[in-house]
Amino acid sequence: MKKNIKVVPYDPNWVEVFKHEAKLIEQALGENFIRIHHVGSTSVPGLCAKPKVDIITEVRNNALLEGALEKVGYVGKGGFNIPFHQVFLNRILLILLFISFSLLTS
Repeated sequence: MKKNIKVVPYDPNWVEVFKHEAKLIEQALGENFIRIHHVGSTSVPGLCAKPKVDIITEVRNNALLEGALEKVGYVGKGGFNIPFHQVFLNRILLILLFISFSLLTS
């Protein structure tokens, strides 16, 4: 089955979407939050990309995520068998949020 992949010209709004979501995610996670990163092709100025913002967030405890992130529009998708990781999706904003449990405290 052939799947079409949509790639669009760079949109400077992707940075604003990330900044907005970063604030919501940090507030939702509270003390569990460590760091957040805009990654993937939408994070590279001028680069054509799939119109989906990828975010990686580092947290202290993966067990405290689901309820907090659901309140700000994210649905848990599991860890895809990657230890210390979970994935959440916001279908409305086309955001893929990767959560990484940090073994280090900052």
